[in-house]
Amino acid sequence: MSIQRNRKESIIRQSRADIAELLQNGQFNNARYRVVQLYLDQQRLCAYDKIEHFCIHIMTNISHVTRQSCWQLLRTDVGEAISSLVFAASRCGELPELHLLRNLFKQRFGSEFERVNVELHPGNLVNCQMKQHLIHIKLVPEDLKLKLITEIAKEYNIHLGLHGSEVQDYRLYNFEPGTEVLDMEVQEICTVNDENWTQENYSHVHQRLPDYNNVVAKLKAHKTEHKVGQKGRTPAAKRLLIIVLPFCFSLVILIIARVFKGFSK
Repeated sequence: MSIQRNRKESIIRQSRADIAELLQNGQFNNARYRVVQLYLDQQRLCAYDKIEHFCIHIMTNISHVTRQSCWQLLRTDVGEAISSLVFAASRCGELPELHLLRNLFKQRFGSEFERVNVELHPGNLVNCQMKQHLIHIKLVPEDLKLKLITEIAKEYNIHLGLHGSEVQDYRLYNFEPGTEVLDMEVQEICTVNDENWTQENYSHVHQRLPDYNNVVAKLKAHKTEHKVGQKGRTPAAKRLLIIVLPFCFSLVILIIARVFKGFSK
């Protein structure tokens, strides 16, 4: 996971720099096309955050999971976490650890449970945000493209020259039939349970589990401290970190797998 995350972050940084260069050279339409892939890459990166979050949630509730042989008896939050990882495994071929978990959950809760969540049939418990991050979309709304381009222009101090009526003219001129397909598809796929299961009440389901936003904030703060602390580290310490860090996510997966195998015997 760490390797894939670093790779995706590097791609995103390069894409934003390339788009900024296009904007600087006045190639607005080319930038508009390039921003589509940028959006997809950013969605995949967000999916990695959710995957890590759900893995930690399952680890926190592993005793509850191993006591249940029927997925209907799982608590809603735990069922959502497991279902979301099964769905993510079918969409993230670059994360082989997820396929190990998918097979274990399939053995324990049955092939029907896997099929419902992978194919997003009625009754699936896949997190709505996970669906948004991983479902392949045909068209990105023009408003979203313009928003990303504006953010990049602001980051690189580039004056776009699109203001007021010009922005409205751009939206009307570049409107493509079906640009709202992103919101419509997600609304059709998300079940009623998904819509009611917001991130706000998610943090109150299990009191021992920290709020997702707090976890992300702490991780970002830790990364900042890590970058600052790297300046004083020896080359040997840096090499050790490069070797150890990529295995952290795999270790969590292996622990879950070992526990499941132990209870299945």
